[in-house]
Amino acid sequence: MKKILLISCCLCLSMYLFGQKKPVILFLLDDPMIEKTEEIQAKIEAQSLSFELDTILYSSELFKEYFLGKKGESFYLMNFAGQQYLFAEDLAQADTATEALVLREPMDFPKKIGQLKKLKYLQLNLNGDMGDEIGQLQELQTLQLWQNQGGRFSSAIKKLPKLENLILSGCSKLPWQLYQLKSLKKLSIELNTEITLSRSINQLSQLEELSWTYSSLERLDGNMAVFKRLKRLNLGRNSLNSLPATIGGWKNLRELRLSENNLETLPAAIGQCQALEQLIVQDNALERLPESMGQLKQLKTLVLQGNQLERLPAGLMQAEALRILDLGDNPLRQLPEEIGNLKQLEVLNLGKDQLSEGNQLVSLPNSLGQLQQLEKLIVNNNRLSALPNSLGNCQSIRELELINNRLTALPSSFGQLKKLEVLFLRGNNLQALPDSLSGLQSLEWLDLSNNNRLTALPEDIGALDQLKNLDISGTGIKHLPKSIENLYSLEYLVIHKGQISEEELRQIHKSLPFLRTYLVEKENRL
Repeated sequence: MKKILLISCCLCLSMYLFGQKKPVILFLLDDPMIEKTEEIQAKIEAQSLSFELDTILYSSELFKEYFLGKKGESFYLMNFAGQQYLFAEDLAQADTATEALVLREPMDFPKKIGQLKKLKYLQLNLNGDMGDEIGQLQELQTLQLWQNQGGRFSSAIKKLPKLENLILSGCSKLPWQLYQLKSLKKLSIELNTEITLSRSINQLSQLEELSWTYSSLERLDGNMAVFKRLKRLNLGRNSLNSLPATIGGWKNLRELRLSENNLETLPAAIGQCQALEQLIVQDNALERLPESMGQLKQLKTLVLQGNQLERLPAGLMQAEALRILDLGDNPLRQLPEEIGNLKQLEVLNLGKDQLSEGNQLVSLPNSLGQLQQLEKLIVNNNRLSALPNSLGNCQSIRELELINNRLTALPSSFGQLKKLEVLFLRGNNLQALPDSLSGLQSLEWLDLSNNNRLTALPEDIGALDQLKNLDISGTGIKHLPKSIENLYSLEYLVIHKGQISEEELRQIHKSLPFLRTYLVEKENRL
């Protein structure tokens, strides 16, 4: 309840501090589950405009798919689908108009709940048995139960005609009444290490979304093929070592998440999942992929980071709808030339963590230049000694990360990357930069640190009029070109101590009074 109270305090304080029409968006501090904050904020702002909210708070720990808004003196629980519910944070505040109720403190089943006839969303930390009053909530759509250790479900739960979303967290067993919820469309089970997947779950034939995470599932029942309507399946953070061949029966499946399991391979039948758009299998033990993956003509996102893949099947290069391909942290030594077939690819990650024994690419195929839609390319911590000249044909690329490789030079075609905004070249063996570098008209961030053989910047670097961040620490550069004084957008210059004379720096700061120079210890640069 402390965090709920913190929400109220934060919202009220922000109302006092910010008297404005645009809503203030707050994120609960120290929330490890919140990723891509900017994307979440954009979604929230898009929804909040139509509701004229004053203040908004988002916390994945509290609501996940929901956020809390304040309009006037009332609180609302809202989701990204545009639904909003009049919200109460305890029974004392709740009345017959309440539509969303969150009771996070452990308690016995409150009898008063049956009076809340308009309740659509209920989050309850239940100590013991569920009361029959639950059957009076005829408008209830979402029910989340926390840590119901040993408590019994009431058979009255099957009387809830609109219940579509059930979330069970930390429960020691699944109630048999669960399998009678014929209208259920979304089922989420998490933190249930003692529960196994029963065949009875096949009775939930209307399920569209199933999430079973942070548990100890070791296998799937082959009869799960009955889920003809299933669109999203999340089985991340379990102990699965295989998938049944009946996975091919999931004709409507669009999203499949299998992160952090023990999978060594995927069944060939996965190619029959013709509607699949997202396949996330990071941090497993995959050693090979089936050729049939090329049959996934709707697949847009494929995440295979953190596996044991040494090669990619040629068939995969036929999945021509791919937009995001993440192959980071795999022992890959080469890419197939056919990768140029992935014309829609926007993000390609081939990098690895600096401490892992991951990818070992020594070159990139010439066909990379055929990826006209590519916006982000990451090849950090590999063994590249050169780049293909065809890379200059990737006209859409905005971010290029080549940290900790063995590059000695850059291709002259680099200057053709007119949309490039971020270029990370830290930790290579560069000796010089091509004159064409001045053609990077959109470049905002250039990291050249730890190229100790690099002794000079191009004389016309001043042509990079959008450059904001420049890091040359750990290089052999002792003087900066005169044209650097033309970089009026430059905000940060990073050098190591004693690298550039104080007199030269003073002259640069006269021309660029808003420039901030950061001095780092040369020996501490990674």
